[in-house]
Amino acid sequence: MKKTVLYLVVALMFVLAACGNNSEKEQSKSETKGSKETVKIENNYKMRGEKKDGSDAKKVKETVEVPKNPKNAVVLDYG
Repeated sequence: MKKTVLYLVVALMFVLAACGNNSEKEQSKSETKGSKETVKIENNYKMRGEKKDGSDAKKVKETVEVPKNPKNAVVLDYG
């Protein structure tokens, strides 16, 4: 009996804590609408040439700016 009451009290505490925390979410939404945050991603790799020993390989360095937390993203290379 005591355990059941304890579980009900804990469940009620979680429900009340979840309902009372909406002000932070509304504030963060308004902040993200005004500012366009981006993340820079650097990609460094070697492009292989025609020689098998790799002596004619080219070093490629690319930097791409991606919006932070985009809704849609397409991945063409899995590694």
